[in-house]
Amino acid sequence: MDPALILFGIQAVIRLGKIGKDAAEQYARDAEVLFPDIRKPIFDRRTYVNGFFGSANYEHFVKGADAPFKEYWGSHGVKKDLNSIDTLFAAAVRIKSEEGIDLNQWLSSSQVIAGATLVQQWDPQKPAPLSPFARVILAAGDIALEYVAVNPGLLGAGGSGEKLIGAFARNLGDLLPDDGHFGDNHKFGERLLGVFLRAGLDTITGNPGWVVSEAHVQKLISSSVRPIVEALPGSITEQIKYSEVTDALIGPAASAAMQTMAEHPDAFFGADFRAEAAVGALTQALLGQAAKTGLANQFTKEGLIELYRAALGVAAEKPHLFLRDDGKPQDHLAQDLIANFASVLAKTPPPFDGTVGVQLAAAALEAVGANAHRFAGRDKPWERTAADMAGYLAKQFAEAFKANEGLEKAFSKAQLIEMGRIVLNHVSSTPEMIAGPEDALAQLVGAVAQAMAKDDRLLLAGDDWLEIVKVAAREAAANPARLFKLDPHHPADATAARIITAFLGSAGAILDEETLRGKTVLFGATLREAIIIALQALSGNPEAAEKNLLSVQLLIAALNEFVAKNSDKFGNREWLQLFRVLLTSVLEGRELDELTVESANNLLGRRG
Repeated sequence: MDPALILFGIQAVIRLGKIGKDAAEQYARDAEVLFPDIRKPIFDRRTYVNGFFGSANYEHFVKGADAPFKEYWGSHGVKKDLNSIDTLFAAAVRIKSEEGIDLNQWLSSSQVIAGATLVQQWDPQKPAPLSPFARVILAAGDIALEYVAVNPGLLGAGGSGEKLIGAFARNLGDLLPDDGHFGDNHKFGERLLGVFLRAGLDTITGNPGWVVSEAHVQKLISSSVRPIVEALPGSITEQIKYSEVTDALIGPAASAAMQTMAEHPDAFFGADFRAEAAVGALTQALLGQAAKTGLANQFTKEGLIELYRAALGVAAEKPHLFLRDDGKPQDHLAQDLIANFASVLAKTPPPFDGTVGVQLAAAALEAVGANAHRFAGRDKPWERTAADMAGYLAKQFAEAFKANEGLEKAFSKAQLIEMGRIVLNHVSSTPEMIAGPEDALAQLVGAVAQAMAKDDRLLLAGDDWLEIVKVAAREAAANPARLFKLDPHHPADATAARIITAFLGSAGAILDEETLRGKTVLFGATLREAIIIALQALSGNPEAAEKNLLSVQLLIAALNEFVAKNSDKFGNREWLQLFRVLLTSVLEGRELDELTVESANNLLGRRG
């Protein structure tokens, strides 16, 4: 389809729609001077087109090597299919509307007359079938009208809107039959394409600087829509079920796909169309999984879209993960990705189910997808590993929350998601830990989760735990199999778990002493910083940590009691300073004398 003719027709329909039906009819009645040969009582488009382009004045448009509309012209005039007739009719109207008319008059008058002429000839209420060209003009014009009122420059020459509509037109033109007889599949496809056009226009409205490549948008839409249309079941019952799922998801999916295109322009330009093919494969997988399981099962529509959005980001950055060497989608990879996560999320226990579970799944997909090259040659595909990591993470933390029911009060949903994201990003990006992703998760998550379960007095808030997890993940990645080395069946035996538990135990024990409970400083930010100091020091010297672990635990208890008993002289700042100094001595194997006010002041560099 000729983009210029498409745009002319759509602009005509838009202008016609803006002035209203009565005014358009008045323009049409006044059109005899401009279109005297069209305004005959009996009008046949094929006869008109043959007469128009068969004349010496206009034959150069359809005859000759450089003729712009030669593909629609045969040896005996216009080709007999409806599409050729309507395309050349639109071309004739455009040519006539531009002849001898200055720009202002053309914009305000003749294009409206042209729009009225076109629309009247393609009135959907008439018994004669519409051609694909007419269908495209009317469908796109109707949608574009909604947006032009808000953004009048949407269809400016060479702009994003024009390219987007051009991509829409080509896809719809390829989908529709030339004879104008549209079946259920064609109408279904037209509706889906309209959704993508709306999503694109929404994206342009929100991103005025978005430069659209018509070829890439066309590829993205065709890769997404055509397989969906072809998968439409034959039976009416199955069609209804399939259509319900599609109607529920295709709008958000199309918006997510177009937004991804706007956010990753480097992936959607040039001669490489792999990203579009990968997005198409994911869109099919999304709808296929939803049609198979239903939207009420496993996770919500919003959750499914969130997962799809995360997968789109991976596809844009690394489309080769979803494609074969020949550029075609890998068989079942996208379907397996969505299905694997659906299976994992169906088993996720609270409070890591629902929205939290979906966000964790998306985080796992992004983290592992960004490092999928590290999984080359592994027994398990990267997308399966990502799903398993999300499931394991949720399961381990959920067990801690079950063991300590009050713990859930310390966390918001956003903090739970961020905690998972921190762990996933570190585990998936560290080569030494990726050699066994489940073991790496067990080392880190098992230790932290066991320690969290011991915080029955809620001495640490959600933000405190996030900082601890961040440091723990960083140290585990920098020094794998040290601080978190453990037997997966006994995660509480890990050095990190024992140290954190020692802090929590000492901090809780002093609260049971009536004379000291109001004087302790080891809670909240101080407790968090003390744990972080210990994790960093012990991770850097794991042999000394394991050898002197009991001494470290005794140091924590002794220092906690000493500062509380001398609260008039020492506070949280002194607690942390003393711990840093004394921890170094303990790890060096030195025995510590009993702390006194004088010795503590000396360690702090105070002058008495």
